[in-house]
Amino acid sequence: MPEIKGRIVQILGGVVDVEFPVNQLPEIYEALTVNRKDQKPLTLEVQKHLGNNWVRCVAMDTTDGLQRGLPVQATGSPILVPVGPATLGRIFNVLVSLWIMAGFYRGLLLPNPPPSSQVC
Repeated sequence: MPEIKGRIVQILGGVVDVEFPVNQLPEIYEALTVNRKDQKPLTLEVQKHLGNNWVRCVAMDTTDGLQRGLPVQATGSPILVPVGPATLGRIFNVLVSLWIMAGFYRGLLLPNPPPSSQVC
């Protein structure tokens, strides 16, 4: 997929409007990224095509420090999350940042839990 770049045109709290070149709008639910100075990149998710080559996005973190005109990169895919046995029993935020490290609760979890038929 060719690299598609836009720019921020409006910020309303956690809602960010982004303008893209003509005929290069990202798909609805596509993830966009914005590089922020002295912070990790901000992920946006496209929610609506507004017309005039604008898309309305919801921010997955605080929009503090964002400003109009900042470049935005389309990723070409939706927000992706891992699945499978390695993720069971873990708490993640929407961007798959681990909130509770596995070792923190190691002593509190049962190594061999009883079958569900034996639990009230």
